[in-house]
Amino acid sequence: MSCIAWEELLKSNVEVMSSAFKTDGNDLKILGAFLCSAYEQVADSNRINECKSILKDRFGALSEFRGNLQVPLIVKMSLSDNPSEYLNRVSGIYEELSAGYKMGNDMRLLAAIILCDNTTYDNQSRVCELTGKIYESMKEDHKILSGQNDLPFAALMSIQNDDDGHMLECAEECYGLLTQTFKHSKKDMLNVSRILSFGDISANESVESFVKMYDALKTNKLEIKGMQMTILSVLVNLGLDVDEAVSQIASNDKMLMDIKGFHGAFGLSSVNRRMYAAAITALNNSTQDTIVEGTVASSVMSVILSVEMVAIMFLYIPVVS
Repeated sequence: MSCIAWEELLKSNVEVMSSAFKTDGNDLKILGAFLCSAYEQVADSNRINECKSILKDRFGALSEFRGNLQVPLIVKMSLSDNPSEYLNRVSGIYEELSAGYKMGNDMRLLAAIILCDNTTYDNQSRVCELTGKIYESMKEDHKILSGQNDLPFAALMSIQNDDDGHMLECAEECYGLLTQTFKHSKKDMLNVSRILSFGDISANESVESFVKMYDALKTNKLEIKGMQMTILSVLVNLGLDVDEAVSQIASNDKMLMDIKGFHGAFGLSSVNRRMYAAAITALNNSTQDTIVEGTVASSVMSVILSVEMVAIMFLYIPVVS
């Protein structure tokens, strides 16, 4: 989509989210609006209210399904052909993921959403089992750095059928190179490395491209740092020219500045806004043979969901409605 198309769709969807989720934080409303816009859909307030009722009837007020992930879950339900069936599948996968593994509830639910969007009934159990194994390997490799926040990345790797551990090995190679030359949080570097492992170039090339892109954005006063820099890994995997990527991110960031909720005292931070600008850049440059099951969309939105939910878990106490 063009900047104009994104702007019009996001403005419309932000208005719907603001009305539909009055008691939720701005970050969640923006996240919901972005999810709809990424699928080129205008948010339907009636459909969202219907999905709210389905979720409320199915799960109690203290359920994790009505906690930190309630807004994106309801939005994803509203975008599905059958909201009740979508919720059933997410719930079933959530339960399968708990078998034999110690996983945090919020990140397990996020992983279940990712897997629901990228599996069928036929391969669901196998992919859930593989997700658990990859997650355990991650914790074994990085006992201090790893935790429940790694589960969505394990889910993404399982979708790629990384049963031989090749992607984990590639991620470790990227991580080693990054920590030698790029002085940022080791946890953030680990997340970056895990998404870089989805690419089809060498670890050296991936890391070099990532550092160039980060430096170029910083030079142009568009720095994306912290957890949010993981989105740059998606751009690297797309093989985007650094100068072109920076130009597009700058244009998208300027466009987002004109949309309610993306800036200002009560809006997104500049780093979070730029993360969305980079995500739009990735979606606009994706092809049909990229990253997760034929689309870059799942990878982009998984990264954003993971980043947002980690922040939201510490910033918001969910309001039950």
